[in-house]
This record gives sequence, C-alpha cells and structure tokens, in this order.
Amino acid sequence: MNFINSYTFFNNLEQHLSESTDNILLIDTRSYLSYNEDHIIGACNVYCPPILKRRVRNGGKIRLESMLGCEIQNKLKTGQIGRIYMYDDGTYLQNGDEMSDMFIVWTSMCKLVNSKNCFILQSSFKEFQKTYPHLCQTSDYTQVHDTTVEMDKACRRALYRTDSTQSEPIMLKDYLYIGNSANASCKEGMINLGITAILNVSNTCQNHFCSDFRYKTISVEDDGSTDLAKWFREAIQFIDNEKYRGGKTMVHCHAGISRSATICLAYIMYNEKIDLNTAFEYVKSRKHEISPNLSFMQQLLTFEKEVLCKTPTPVSPCRSCSVPAGFSFYNFGNLSSPVLVSPTVDFT
Repeated sequence: MNFINSYTFFNNLEQHLSESTDNILLIDTRSYLSYNEDHIIGACNVYCPPILKRRVRNGGKIRLESMLGCEIQNKLKTGQIGRIYMYDDGTYLQNGDEMSDMFIVWTSMCKLVNSKNCFILQSSFKEFQKTYPHLCQTSDYTQVHDTTVEMDKACRRALYRTDSTQSEPIMLKDYLYIGNSANASCKEGMINLGITAILNVSNTCQNHFCSDFRYKTISVEDDGSTDLAKWFREAIQFIDNEKYRGGKTMVHCHAGISRSATICLAYIMYNEKIDLNTAFEYVKSRKHEISPNLSFMQQLLTFEKEVLCKTPTPVSPCRSCSVPAGFSFYNFGNLSSPVLVSPTVDFT
C-alpha cells in the first residue's frame, strides 16, 4: 500500500481542482451517512456494507467497483484515470484490519488500476478537514463553497447519465419497484412486471397511462429547498393501499436516483421500523445508483427518529380503515424489529 501525508495529499488535490482535470479518482471509504455529513470536494463514496462483509468473511468475492457507476469504471478500464486517492476515518491505520472498508475497497480498486497508483491518506478525514477546511464539503447548504456546489452538480449529472439506461424497474420488495422516467413511459414493461400503480415523484415527468394504472403525483424538485418529508405519510399510504389490493407500485422520478430513492427509503424504514443505515444498505444492494441529495438525507434522519421511537405515530387514514394481518419482510441480516403495519386507505 502507498500512504501519502496530508500536505502532499493537499497539493495534489489543489492542482487537480485548479486545472479542472478528471484524471484522478478520490474515494471516501466511510459509511454513506458519514460521507453525506461532510467529505472532501469531488470525492465519491465507496464502502463495503455489512451484508457484503459477511460474504467476504466466508471467502466470497465482491465487486465494489460497481458502486462507482459505469462512466467512472470505463475511465478506469481505459486508463483515463491515472491515480486513485483514498481516505477513511483513520480506522485502518489504527487497526490494520483486513476486514476494514479501506482495505476491502483498496483491494477492489487494485483490480482496475496498478496498485502503485493507489494512494491512501495517512491521517483521518477529520484531521485533514481541520487543516484544510476549504477543500471539504459539509451538509450545511448555507456554508457550502461555490466550487463544492458545482462539484455536487457534476457528480449528480454523471449519475443521471449512468442510470438513465436502466432497462426496467428494480424490485425492492415483491410489491414495490423503483424506476425512472424511461421505465414510466414503457407500458408493456410495467404490465409484464405486474405493476398496477405508479407514484410519480417529480415535477417534470408525465403520467402516460392514466387509464391503465393508478397514479399519485408528488410534484417536487430535486434540490436543497424541497420539503419531501411532508409527503412521506401519503406515499406510505399509497404504496400500502396498493399492496392490500394485491397490486404492485413503482416509485419513480426523472433518473430514479434521488427523489424516488428517498421515498422508497422512507417506506422501508417505516414499515420495518429500521434505521436509515440499514434501509439504505438494503436498497443500495439492489440498486447501486441511488443518491438522495443532502437535504433529503437530513430529512430521512429526522424521520428515522420518529420511526424508531417507542410509540410511533400511526398513519392518519383519510376514511374508514381496517388493519390487515402482518406480513413477512425480506431476509436481510438479523432484523429483530417488529413490522409496523400501516392501515389501508381507500383512495377510490
């Protein structure tokens, strides 16, 4: 492994940002939630979820490079990216654990580039941030530097390009799918999957087949000022109502990355009474390219507190309701939390 001190790391990043080159790759190997709180400008997040670590411990092989998206993978394979810089919270240097995210991610990246071109920051992210705060991005939108905003927009555009060719909706549960605008315009594809209802979480996508599917539209933009949390309850009701009818719901926005992913995360958290990190790992294991914006992540963290409280607030039905029998969830680790069943609501 090649370790690099903070000063050299800083000089390389400064040169990279000033020249606006894209021949290096910066990887944050901390958890997604830590990454969304703050990270180095331009860094992408690649880590090993616990469900995959269990596979590594059992001798299985994983391909974390898939978390980078097709565009970056192609640049790595074609030699357009010459160097990879990686950092974490200092855990690997302290423990040297081969099951740490840093070591697992480093091993995966070395399959794509020569190991001599992979560099690891010797200090922790927090130590680097204290010394070079202007090179770091925080989740506080009022304090984000202009360069950071442009970096975030560029990263999101890359994700949109990567996921826009998604051939069909991805199943999160047997009655819940996540898709994008292209999927929402393919009637035959949705019918073949048994989808009967569509939750449109955008202000630009059309509802193409109103006579064939039940629709609900949440007209919101994907930006830091949107309060998507106020729609969580209605979205949960809509999905559960369709499930109780024996139907299936597809949740989509434009690219299927931010708004629709946020709604799906909220739904899974609420119905399983699990934390955001667990829900995120589950969704990410099925659909790699999800990236709720920082504001949505903060809203989900607030919703997490409500979900995990001892006496959760029930969904308020619009009309008379009945509570169906409980149902089993996916086999995902050892989830011991009880299932929280929402009441059914008749929207007809």
